[in-house]
Amino acid sequence: MSENNSMKTEEEMADEVFAHRHEAGEWAEEPDPIAVRPSGSEVVSVRLPVELVDRLETAASAQGETVSQFVRAAIQARLDGVQVAAVDRLASNARRMTVRHLYG
Repeated sequence: MSENNSMKTEEEMADEVFAHRHEAGEWAEEPDPIAVRPSGSEVVSVRLPVELVDRLETAASAQGETVSQFVRAAIQARLDGVQVAAVDRLASNARRMTVRHLYG
């Protein structure tokens, strides 16, 4: 598209920026501040063995989920399971103590 046309392609805009990249006054001395809205989530980085990453990607794909969705669900299930297991152990111990108390 021509310079006269207000609708430039991304490639034309990139070429224009590239062509003027060294011109004085083209760029501000200080970067513009970026307003970041809280997302309610946080990025967590972990190191995984390559084989585990391959299995993770395959499993997520098989479920029709992104890796992030799959990992969030797996972590939630594990955390919920740990809590349930702890409650089950407490209940089991309480039953044993009650049986001993009644029949012991």
